Amino acid sequence: MSASPPSSTNGHPNPSPILIKHNVPFCHWFERALQFHGSDTVALQYYLLVHSVSDAEAALLSAGWTHTVHPPSCVELWDPTVDGSPVVLVSPAPSDPPCDDLTVLFDANVWTCMSEELWSSPNGADHYPSLPRFYCALVHRIMDTSSESFIRYLQLQLQYLHAAQRSLLSSPAWLENIDAELRQWHIDWIKGELNMLHPDTIAHERDIRERARRGDWVLLREGSDDCGGRKYNKELEARIRARWTAFSS
Repeated sequence: MSASPPSSTNGHPNPSPILIKHNVPFCHWFERALQFHGSDTVALQYYLLVHSVSDAEAALLSAGWTHTVHPPSCVELWDPTVDGSPVVLVSPAPSDPPCDDLTVLFDANVWTCMSEELWSSPNGADHYPSLPRFYCALVHRIMDTSSESFIRYLQLQLQYLHAAQRSLLSSPAWLENIDAELRQWHIDWIKGELNMLHPDTIAHERDIRERARRGDWVLLREGSDDCGGRKYNKELEARIRARWTAFSS
């Protein structure tokens, strides 16, 4: 994990000091949270989870941020049926492209257990989610959203996280750090037999999560792919790779 928060990559005003000054609990989300945990992904917009969207909005407006709309050219990284319409603000310093200096405020309460990760501390490193809670929140949302594009984006976040923390996330000890109802999901994801993007697999994993919450699911450490979900067709994939190799050579 990073020992200190990553620096801004675009040179535009950082909303963090304003929120800290106004004692607004918040944490960085998406790419900046990934950077904090060791990923080399690029961060442009500021995505923030906040306890009170209205308090964060008021603090930034008082410092010169203004309301704007999310540019159609930028992917909306939320599910309107769950997140509603997040507040989107633009910093006092305009940029080109204009989406680089956006601040998007999300209600932390709709991200599972993330309200416990928010602080108003003056220490910048306190405003990033812990690795277990970041991971769990992403996985829970994959199962709680119906937006296919958003699911793909969340899966991409997990891939970046796994690349940055491969040894930890691949170790058996990691299971003890995450929510008990997500342990089967993690085993299946690491095993790689199931297509974790397919609706059948998501429904399968959602059912396991509910059964685990009720206490009637026994963890299958060899994976649950024989119980449900959609398996990858590895023979088809092999033929496609062979044809592509032949075409490219």
